[in-house]
Amino acid sequence: MRLTTKTISIALIAITGSLSFVHADDFLSTGKVTATDPSTNKKIDIQVFGRSSVPNEYNVVRFFFTYTCPYGEKYDEEMSIWGSSLPNKFKYVRVPVITQEPNSVVGAFAYYAAWTTDRSKINEFQRQAFQLIKQENKDASDQWTYYQAAKRAGMNTANFKANWTTKRTELLVKNAIILGNKYKIQYTPTLTVGGLYTLNPEPIAESKTNFVDFANAITSKFINENGTAIR
Repeated sequence: MRLTTKTISIALIAITGSLSFVHADDFLSTGKVTATDPSTNKKIDIQVFGRSSVPNEYNVVRFFFTYTCPYGEKYDEEMSIWGSSLPNKFKYVRVPVITQEPNSVVGAFAYYAAWTTDRSKINEFQRQAFQLIKQENKDASDQWTYYQAAKRAGMNTANFKANWTTKRTELLVKNAIILGNKYKIQYTPTLTVGGLYTLNPEPIAESKTNFVDFANAITSKFINENGTAIR
């Protein structure tokens, strides 16, 4: 989901390439794949990953998300499982994106309140929050929606409420704003690798190659170029 007032959807473009095919090296060097535009039936190049330059992020893989994004719902759990399989020196970190939309601010406070309350249940909290907002049409701007998600996830709801207003949660939200600005996040979700690469699944929504395969490719590229040392 693009974080602007104008939404340019290219999700219907069908990517014809696959990382296991002969163009894998080209993809890793350019970040582009070949696709067919269904409206013209012409082949075009789609930029799948970009480059960034954020210092002190060499061992960090971040997943930027919002609760209102359909791709966030689709990939949150899948990418969390993928993140747990990264080399030991890497950290996989979710980051809520804060925009001018009130629901993004509420969602950020909710995520960090849940994360502080019980990290062991954060994946279930995510699943329940997306279920409530995307499937049950609950208001993403309403704190009660996330309270219900915490309750369904088996969290201590009294602690969840208390953690919503702590200084620690406020600082975590402020840090999320800083990170979003540093990475110049324009789409959700966006995966960032080592402060150097960014990957967004929207252009590859109809691809035969799934998001995890692209994430594996770009992470392998980073490791090959930089190793896994924490700097």
